[in-house]
Amino acid sequence: MHKRLYRFVRPLLGLVGLSLLVGTVQADAALTADLLRTFAQCDARFFAQLAKTPNLVQLGQLETAPGFANFKVPERHSDDKNQMAFSQPVQIGGLTLTGYEDSYSNLGADGRYWYWGFHIKGTPSEVLRALPAEIRTALRQDKAGEWARAERMVLSASTRRWLPIEGDGSGNVPAEGTVERALLLAPAVHSPDTALLCSIQGAPDDAILKEIRPDDWKKMTDPAYLKAKQQVISSILATYTPFSMPGGEKSEDTVHQEIHQATLQLKARYEEVQDVRPAEFWQAYEQALFKLRWEGLHPSIATSKMKDTLQDVMWKFADLDELQEIAKEDDPRWPSLIMRGIMKDKWYFAAKDEAYLIAFVQQERALFRPVEARFGKLHKFPLSK
Repeated sequence: MHKRLYRFVRPLLGLVGLSLLVGTVQADAALTADLLRTFAQCDARFFAQLAKTPNLVQLGQLETAPGFANFKVPERHSDDKNQMAFSQPVQIGGLTLTGYEDSYSNLGADGRYWYWGFHIKGTPSEVLRALPAEIRTALRQDKAGEWARAERMVLSASTRRWLPIEGDGSGNVPAEGTVERALLLAPAVHSPDTALLCSIQGAPDDAILKEIRPDDWKKMTDPAYLKAKQQVISSILATYTPFSMPGGEKSEDTVHQEIHQATLQLKARYEEVQDVRPAEFWQAYEQALFKLRWEGLHPSIATSKMKDTLQDVMWKFADLDELQEIAKEDDPRWPSLIMRGIMKDKWYFAAKDEAYLIAFVQQERALFRPVEARFGKLHKFPLSK
C-alpha cells in the first residue's frame, strides 16, 4: 500500500455541516453489519447488496442500475464535492455512519485511483474497536498509525490473485502492470470523523474494473464512450507537429542544388581512390540523397511514428473528459499531456529522438540499398576532405 501517494491523491474527506447534526437516530434504511462486511471485501458485491437495501433514498441521492446502487456525490473529481452527508446518521451496532465519499482521480501514467466508503463518527481507535471482528482483525497498523488491509495483483501473472502487501509499502505509485486494492481506516481530512474506505489504485484492466467498480467499467467500455474518445484523440493528432527542423523552410530547388553540389564533391572523392562510377550511379545516388535530406527536413515518417505513440498513450492513460479539455486548447497541445501526467516529459522527448533516429535509419537503408545492390558497395567517407 502506498501511503504517501494515498495522502497526496486522496480527496478531502470533511463533510461540511455534519457538526450541525444533533444526536443520532436510527434511519429506516437498513444498513447492516452484514452490508458493512460485504463493503469491506472492496468489490462489486457491495454495490449489488446496496441495490437490495430498502429505503436507501432516505439517506441521500442514489445512482442506480439493474443490480447496482451507489450513493451519488455531487462531483467525484472535485476535492470539495466528492462527499455527501447522510440526511440522518445511521447506527450499525456501535458505529455511527455520518456520510459517504466516492472519488476518482486519473494521474495518467501514474495510474488511476478510486476511493469510496463511509464516514464514521469517532476517532480511528474508537471506530476500530466497534468494527465487526472480521474487518477489525484484517486491518494492520502502519508506522504512521493508520490501519489498512492492502493487496496487490500482477496483471501478467499466469494465475491472477490478490496477494497481501506486507509492511508500509514503497511510498511510490503502483508499479506498471500492477493493481493495488486496500481497505483503509484513517482520520478524515478537515473533519473529526474517521473514514473507512475501499481503494483501487494503478492500472486495472477491464476484467478487474468490472469485478470491483462495475459502474466505471460500464462507462469506460461503452462503445459510444470509446468512439467519442477516439474522435477526440484524432482531432488532437490532426494538428500535431512534433518536429520543426532547421532548414525546413528551404525550397525543393534550394535543397536540390545543395545535394547536387554534395554529390559532385563525393564523386571527386571516389575518383581520388580510383573508383569511377557510371553516370547512372551518380544520378541514382543524388536522387536517394535528396529524398533522405528532404525527409530529414520534413520528417513525415518520424511524425507518423510519434502520432502512433501519442495515440497509444492517450488511449491507455487518458479519460474522455480530460481529452476534451485538451482539445479546446490552442496548439501546441502536447505540453498538456505532460502537465496532466498522461505522458511523462522524459518519455516524450525520448520517444521523439527515437522516432526521428529510427525513421532516418530506415529511410537511409530503403533508399541506398537498391543503389548498392545495382552498382556495388558504397564508400563510407565524408563529403569533404
